[in-house]
Amino acid sequence: MPTLKDVISRYDSICAFCDSLWDKAVIYNPDQIHCHAGCSDCCELETVSAIEAFKIIMHIGLNAQTCRSTNNPGCCTFLENNRCRIYSCRPVICRTHGLLLKSGEDSCIQSCPYNFQGCKNPDQTSILDWESLTINLMKINMAFCTLAGFPELASQRILLSDITSGKIPDKLTFALSSL
Repeated sequence: MPTLKDVISRYDSICAFCDSLWDKAVIYNPDQIHCHAGCSDCCELETVSAIEAFKIIMHIGLNAQTCRSTNNPGCCTFLENNRCRIYSCRPVICRTHGLLLKSGEDSCIQSCPYNFQGCKNPDQTSILDWESLTINLMKINMAFCTLAGFPELASQRILLSDITSGKIPDKLTFALSSL
């Protein structure tokens, strides 16, 4: 049976996979990728899964200066001067935004409107099956919540603003203390 640390390691592997796919997309499609530090048009995330909240809280615990809300309506609470304050532990959706995304067998491919403009035949290694990734992330989140003793949290989303304001669910605080 996997341990909580095993499940967290699997989540880290998903993040590494996403980062690797992003790096390959930049290498194989350098003229098609327009994402860059300071572009924050996509930074509107408001909620995360429990395991993503856990990773952010772990990061903030080590870097307490990041734990304040920016209070920019419509923007991610961790966005400051158009830069992500939690970039190293950003959620999966933030790691994949801008990539070419498809859902399962659907042939429709989507991306950030700034990337892959007019690209007729994208490199297939740059396309992420978002449905498969989401299913794996949900399974890892469910395992995390179950092993940490709060399976009911697996179906809930946690507000990023709650993390910055210290309104962290007690069960996540307990999980932090158990590692």
